[in-house]
Parts: sequence; C-alpha cells; structure tokens
Amino acid sequence: MSAPWRSGGKRAADVALTLAAAPLWVPLVAVLALVVVATSGRPAFFAQRRVGRGGRIFTLWKLRTMRPGAAPAPGGLFDDWTYGGDPRVTPAGRWLRRYRLDELPQLAQVLRGEMSLVGPRPETPAVTEGLAARLPGYRRRLEVAPGLTGLCQVSDAYGRFATPDDIARKLELDLRYVERVTLRADLAILVRTVRVLARGSGVR
Repeated sequence: MSAPWRSGGKRAADVALTLAAAPLWVPLVAVLALVVVATSGRPAFFAQRRVGRGGRIFTLWKLRTMRPGAAPAPGGLFDDWTYGGDPRVTPAGRWLRRYRLDELPQLAQVLRGEMSLVGPRPETPAVTEGLAARLPGYRRRLEVAPGLTGLCQVSDAYGRFATPDDIARKLELDLRYVERVTLRADLAILVRTVRVLARGSGVR
C-alpha cells in the first residue's frame, strides 16, 4: 500500500469527491426513495449490520430492493446473500440493482468515514465469520475500509455466489487490492466503475 495514500490522501479524496458530487447524488437518492415507496410501499431504505475496517461493526444503508419480510431464498450459502433472479427482489429493485443505484445512500457513509469509495464490499458479521472459517486470509480484507466499489465489484466475478470457487476468486481480487492500494489503482477502479454502471451489469 502506498504510504502517503494510506496515511490520509485516500480519505481526503473520498470526502472531496463525494462532496463535489453531492448536488447529483443527494436529490437522486430522494427521487429513487420515492420510487421505491410508490412501487412497493415503505420503507424506502434497508439497513443491515456490516463489518468494517478492523472488524468494527457499522450499519449499512441501501435503497430497499426486496419485499419487506420476505423469507431467505433456499439453496444459498448464506441467508444474507441475494443472487441474480432472486424472487424476493421487487421489479423496481431489480432495476436499481442492475445499475447499482441501491448503493447510493452509502455515499453518506463515505463522508462519515465508515466506508471508502474504493475497497472490498463489507459483509454481515455472520457471512464474515462463515467465510473466515472457510477461506484462509479472509480477514485481511478488513485491513482497509470497505468500499462502495472495488476491484472485485468491477470484475466478472461480482454477483456470482454459486460455488466455493466463485467465492475464492472474489477473495483473490479483494486481497490483490489490499496489497496494492494506490491512487493510481483507485482511479482506475473508479473509471471502470463508470463503465460497469453504464452497461447495467449489476446483480439482477
């Protein structure tokens, strides 16, 4: 990890970029929240405990994309995970997830310092414990702040949860990022994120 970037540059860039984009994302979140309520009722947002840097627990916020109170889909490795074609996802939620717009409220958590713009995706405590028991080195993901986007999130591996090999591939990408956190790497991931969003290649 680049020492200057690690020691404060990354955090300063997170705050500056998020604040600069606030006139766009703040009203967009408000409009999308109204869309969620109009199409599937309240609540507009979904909150869930996640594991952040150093193992600290925080509450992650998303626009709600699933029916309230829906039972976990059968056959998954973890109840907390969703997947492509998950029957619990609402029609509006499927569109939000396709373009990853459901994640926009987390920009407020970037400002709070709970997340970074770029980093591994945070998992729930149960998933973190489960994967740490299965995969050596999994806890190394917690050495950096979790991200809104990241190397794994812009790869073809993101959104695939079906097999242990899929999970191992995602971990490989996360650890590659943890080992090489630099300004150049973060900028490259942000550029790739724009392309991914334009293609609508999120989980559907």
